[in-house]
Amino acid sequence: MRQIERQDSTGSTGLDTPRSSRSVDTRRDPSKGKKQGYDWTRYYAVIRRRQPKALIAIMGPDIRWVSNESGFAREGESSVRTRDGKPVWHPAECDVSIRPGWFYHEKEDAKVKSIEHLMDIYFKSVGRNSVLLLNVPPDRRGRFAEPDVNRLREFGAEFKPVTARYVRLNVLEATFAPTVWEFELFPPK
Repeated sequence: MRQIERQDSTGSTGLDTPRSSRSVDTRRDPSKGKKQGYDWTRYYAVIRRRQPKALIAIMGPDIRWVSNESGFAREGESSVRTRDGKPVWHPAECDVSIRPGWFYHEKEDAKVKSIEHLMDIYFKSVGRNSVLLLNVPPDRRGRFAEPDVNRLREFGAEFKPVTARYVRLNVLEATFAPTVWEFELFPPK
C-alpha cells in the first residue's frame, strides 16, 4: 500500500494521471497458488481517491473476470448482477493472449492464433456480452513482434467487413421494449 501511495520526486505515483482523464483500468490479479494477504479495501480506497472514475477489474468491484483464459464467455452472460439486494452493472471480462502464453517467446512466433480462432474468440466474448482483453506481449525490445502485428492487421481486415455488415443489416432490426434493447449479436450466415 505504501508503494502505491508513495510519490517520487516529481510528485507522481503509478496511479497519477491527468485529472482530466476519463478512466484508468486497474487490475486485481491474485497470485496463483500462493497464500498472500492483500488489503483490497485499502487498495480500492487509494484508487478511488486518486482516480474516482477508474475501473477496477478482475475480481474487483467494477469488472469481473469470466473465470477462464480462453477468451470465451458463457452463453447468456449478463452484466447485471445483484449486490446488497439491488441490481448493479457488473460486466464480465474475457482475457486471452494472441500467443500460447502471456509473455513473448521467440520460439512461439509461428504459434500466434489464427484469424479464424481470433474471430471465434471475438464472437464468443463480445458477442456474448463481455469485454475482450486481447493480450499482445512486447518482445525483448519492448515492441510488438512482427508476427503479432501482422496477425492483428489481418484480423482487422477480416473483422472490418463483418462489423460493417452487422451494423448495416442488423441495427435496423433492433426492437425496443420499455427497459431492454435487443440486437442480433451474430451477422447473418
